[in-house]
Amino acid sequence: MPAKKVKSKKSEVRSKVSKTTAATVKKPAKAKKADKKSKVVEKRISSKNNFKKILGPIAQYEKQIVLLFVLLGLAGLLYLFSKWFIVALVDKVPVTRAQFYQELDKRYGKQIKEQLVVQQLVLNEAKKRGVTISQQEIEAEYKKVQDQVGADMLGNLLAQQNITDKDFRNQLKLQLLVRKMFGQGINITDADIDKYLKDNQATQSAQTIDDKQKQQIRDQLTNQKVSQNFQSWLQQAQSSSRVIKF
Repeated sequence: MPAKKVKSKKSEVRSKVSKTTAATVKKPAKAKKADKKSKVVEKRISSKNNFKKILGPIAQYEKQIVLLFVLLGLAGLLYLFSKWFIVALVDKVPVTRAQFYQELDKRYGKQIKEQLVVQQLVLNEAKKRGVTISQQEIEAEYKKVQDQVGADMLGNLLAQQNITDKDFRNQLKLQLLVRKMFGQGINITDADIDKYLKDNQATQSAQTIDDKQKQQIRDQLTNQKVSQNFQSWLQQAQSSSRVIKF
């Protein structure tokens, strides 16, 4: 065989080999994307497997944990039920809160409803008229009551009636609002004090009693007139369309 033909065949073989190698080295773009996706999937699978290995001991008790949470939820519901719907158990028989409120309503319902209506009317009227009471005024009135009856006696009286200091101060605020709104223009004269003393069969007069006694009588007469003005206004307010009772 001539040398030229052998060389040409060798060159053809080399070119085929180089093309085959190039084809294997240079992958298409689609093949590269597929390889990336497969690697991502493999990573996710391995991470899940690792996560399962870590949570292996916990996963064994998964049902027990769920059951525990369910039982805790039921226990919480039972506690709320007993707290809000049952006031006592007598020989394992429940006394319901509905029974409790029905009995309260029978005995004191009318009185309590009336107090709440009057309280709201006073607050609304004060807001309408722009009348306010400061905390300093409330504390001054509180101290005044303490000085009159004594701090210990006041504490005992409030405790006997289950009235807290906060509730008592709220009552004082309502009284001060009433006094401000319905005590305007009231002027107690010595003649009024003399009439009071005469009606109470006292031998003294406004000129003979001391200033402290005179002030006490003046305050008492002022409160009486404030109460009269307030009661007159209250009757009109309660009989008007401002109050709708059910």
